[in-house]
Amino acid sequence: MRYQGKIKTWNKERGFGFIAPAQGGPEIFVHISALSKNFNSPTIGLSLTYELDLQQNSKPRAIKIRAQHGASQTRPRQPNSSKRHSAPAAQSGLLGASAIPLFIALYLLLNLQWPISPWWALSYLLLSLASLLIYAIDKAAAKAGRRRIPENSLHLLALLGGWPGALIAQQWLRHKSSKLAFRIVFWFSVGLNIVLFLLLTTPLLAVLIG
Repeated sequence: MRYQGKIKTWNKERGFGFIAPAQGGPEIFVHISALSKNFNSPTIGLSLTYELDLQQNSKPRAIKIRAQHGASQTRPRQPNSSKRHSAPAAQSGLLGASAIPLFIALYLLLNLQWPISPWWALSYLLLSLASLLIYAIDKAAAKAGRRRIPENSLHLLALLGGWPGALIAQQWLRHKSSKLAFRIVFWFSVGLNIVLFLLLTTPLLAVLIG
């Protein structure tokens, strides 16, 4: 049986939202994977038809979603909107691609002057693998509409040394790579980690204290 409703809320970053049923009642969860292939990004107020799936967690969710005949699926195109959104993403990608090689070069140069314990390299490697795995889990949770991993946990991993793996995950999985507020805190965590690394592996801390 098909029902009618309108998009009540939509989170573009996470790819899910809620439908207000035309017949009234509780809002219905909808994930982007349930949209038909010819669907563009949903907009609030879009009229659509859908079927209900009650199998997962006994909570209703919309499936087989189609736009109602005559309903516009996209907002009017705004001038230079693609450039406005693509520029920060491109800058983030460029910074992410160069950050890891630059840090490796810094690590090797410092190691020549002040030999660094191998445990540092091992910790960066293990924490980066953990970050990559957790980003993948969070991406899967976002697609399935499940509970997400708190952003503070992702930032803590970056601060502890898992930021190289987080950068790889952001670019490879296309996850957390376009949200400005997240990127600002993330890069602050990266910078703070590098400062701590310099203080703990070089005489810099002794110089500052003395």
